[in-house]
Amino acid sequence: MSSQPPRPVGTTVPGQTATQGMIAPLNPFVDAGGLLTGVSFRFLFELFHNINQLQSEVQTLQQRLANAGIP
Repeated sequence: MSSQPPRPVGTTVPGQTATQGMIAPLNPFVDAGGLLTGVSFRFLFELFHNINQLQSEVQTLQQRLANAGIP
């Protein structure tokens, strides 16, 4: 049984989708005309969603501390 060595992280096989993240040579962030691609919108949505969630969690913790009398 022969096994192939693992591919280095971040490399792609021609004709296949990159598997090491959304931004890769096969998924450009900006097209040749300088317009954002679909992958950029998905990435930015996820980024802003995560930031929003973290802000909400920080506000919740601050409120709990204030309710407990901890400045």
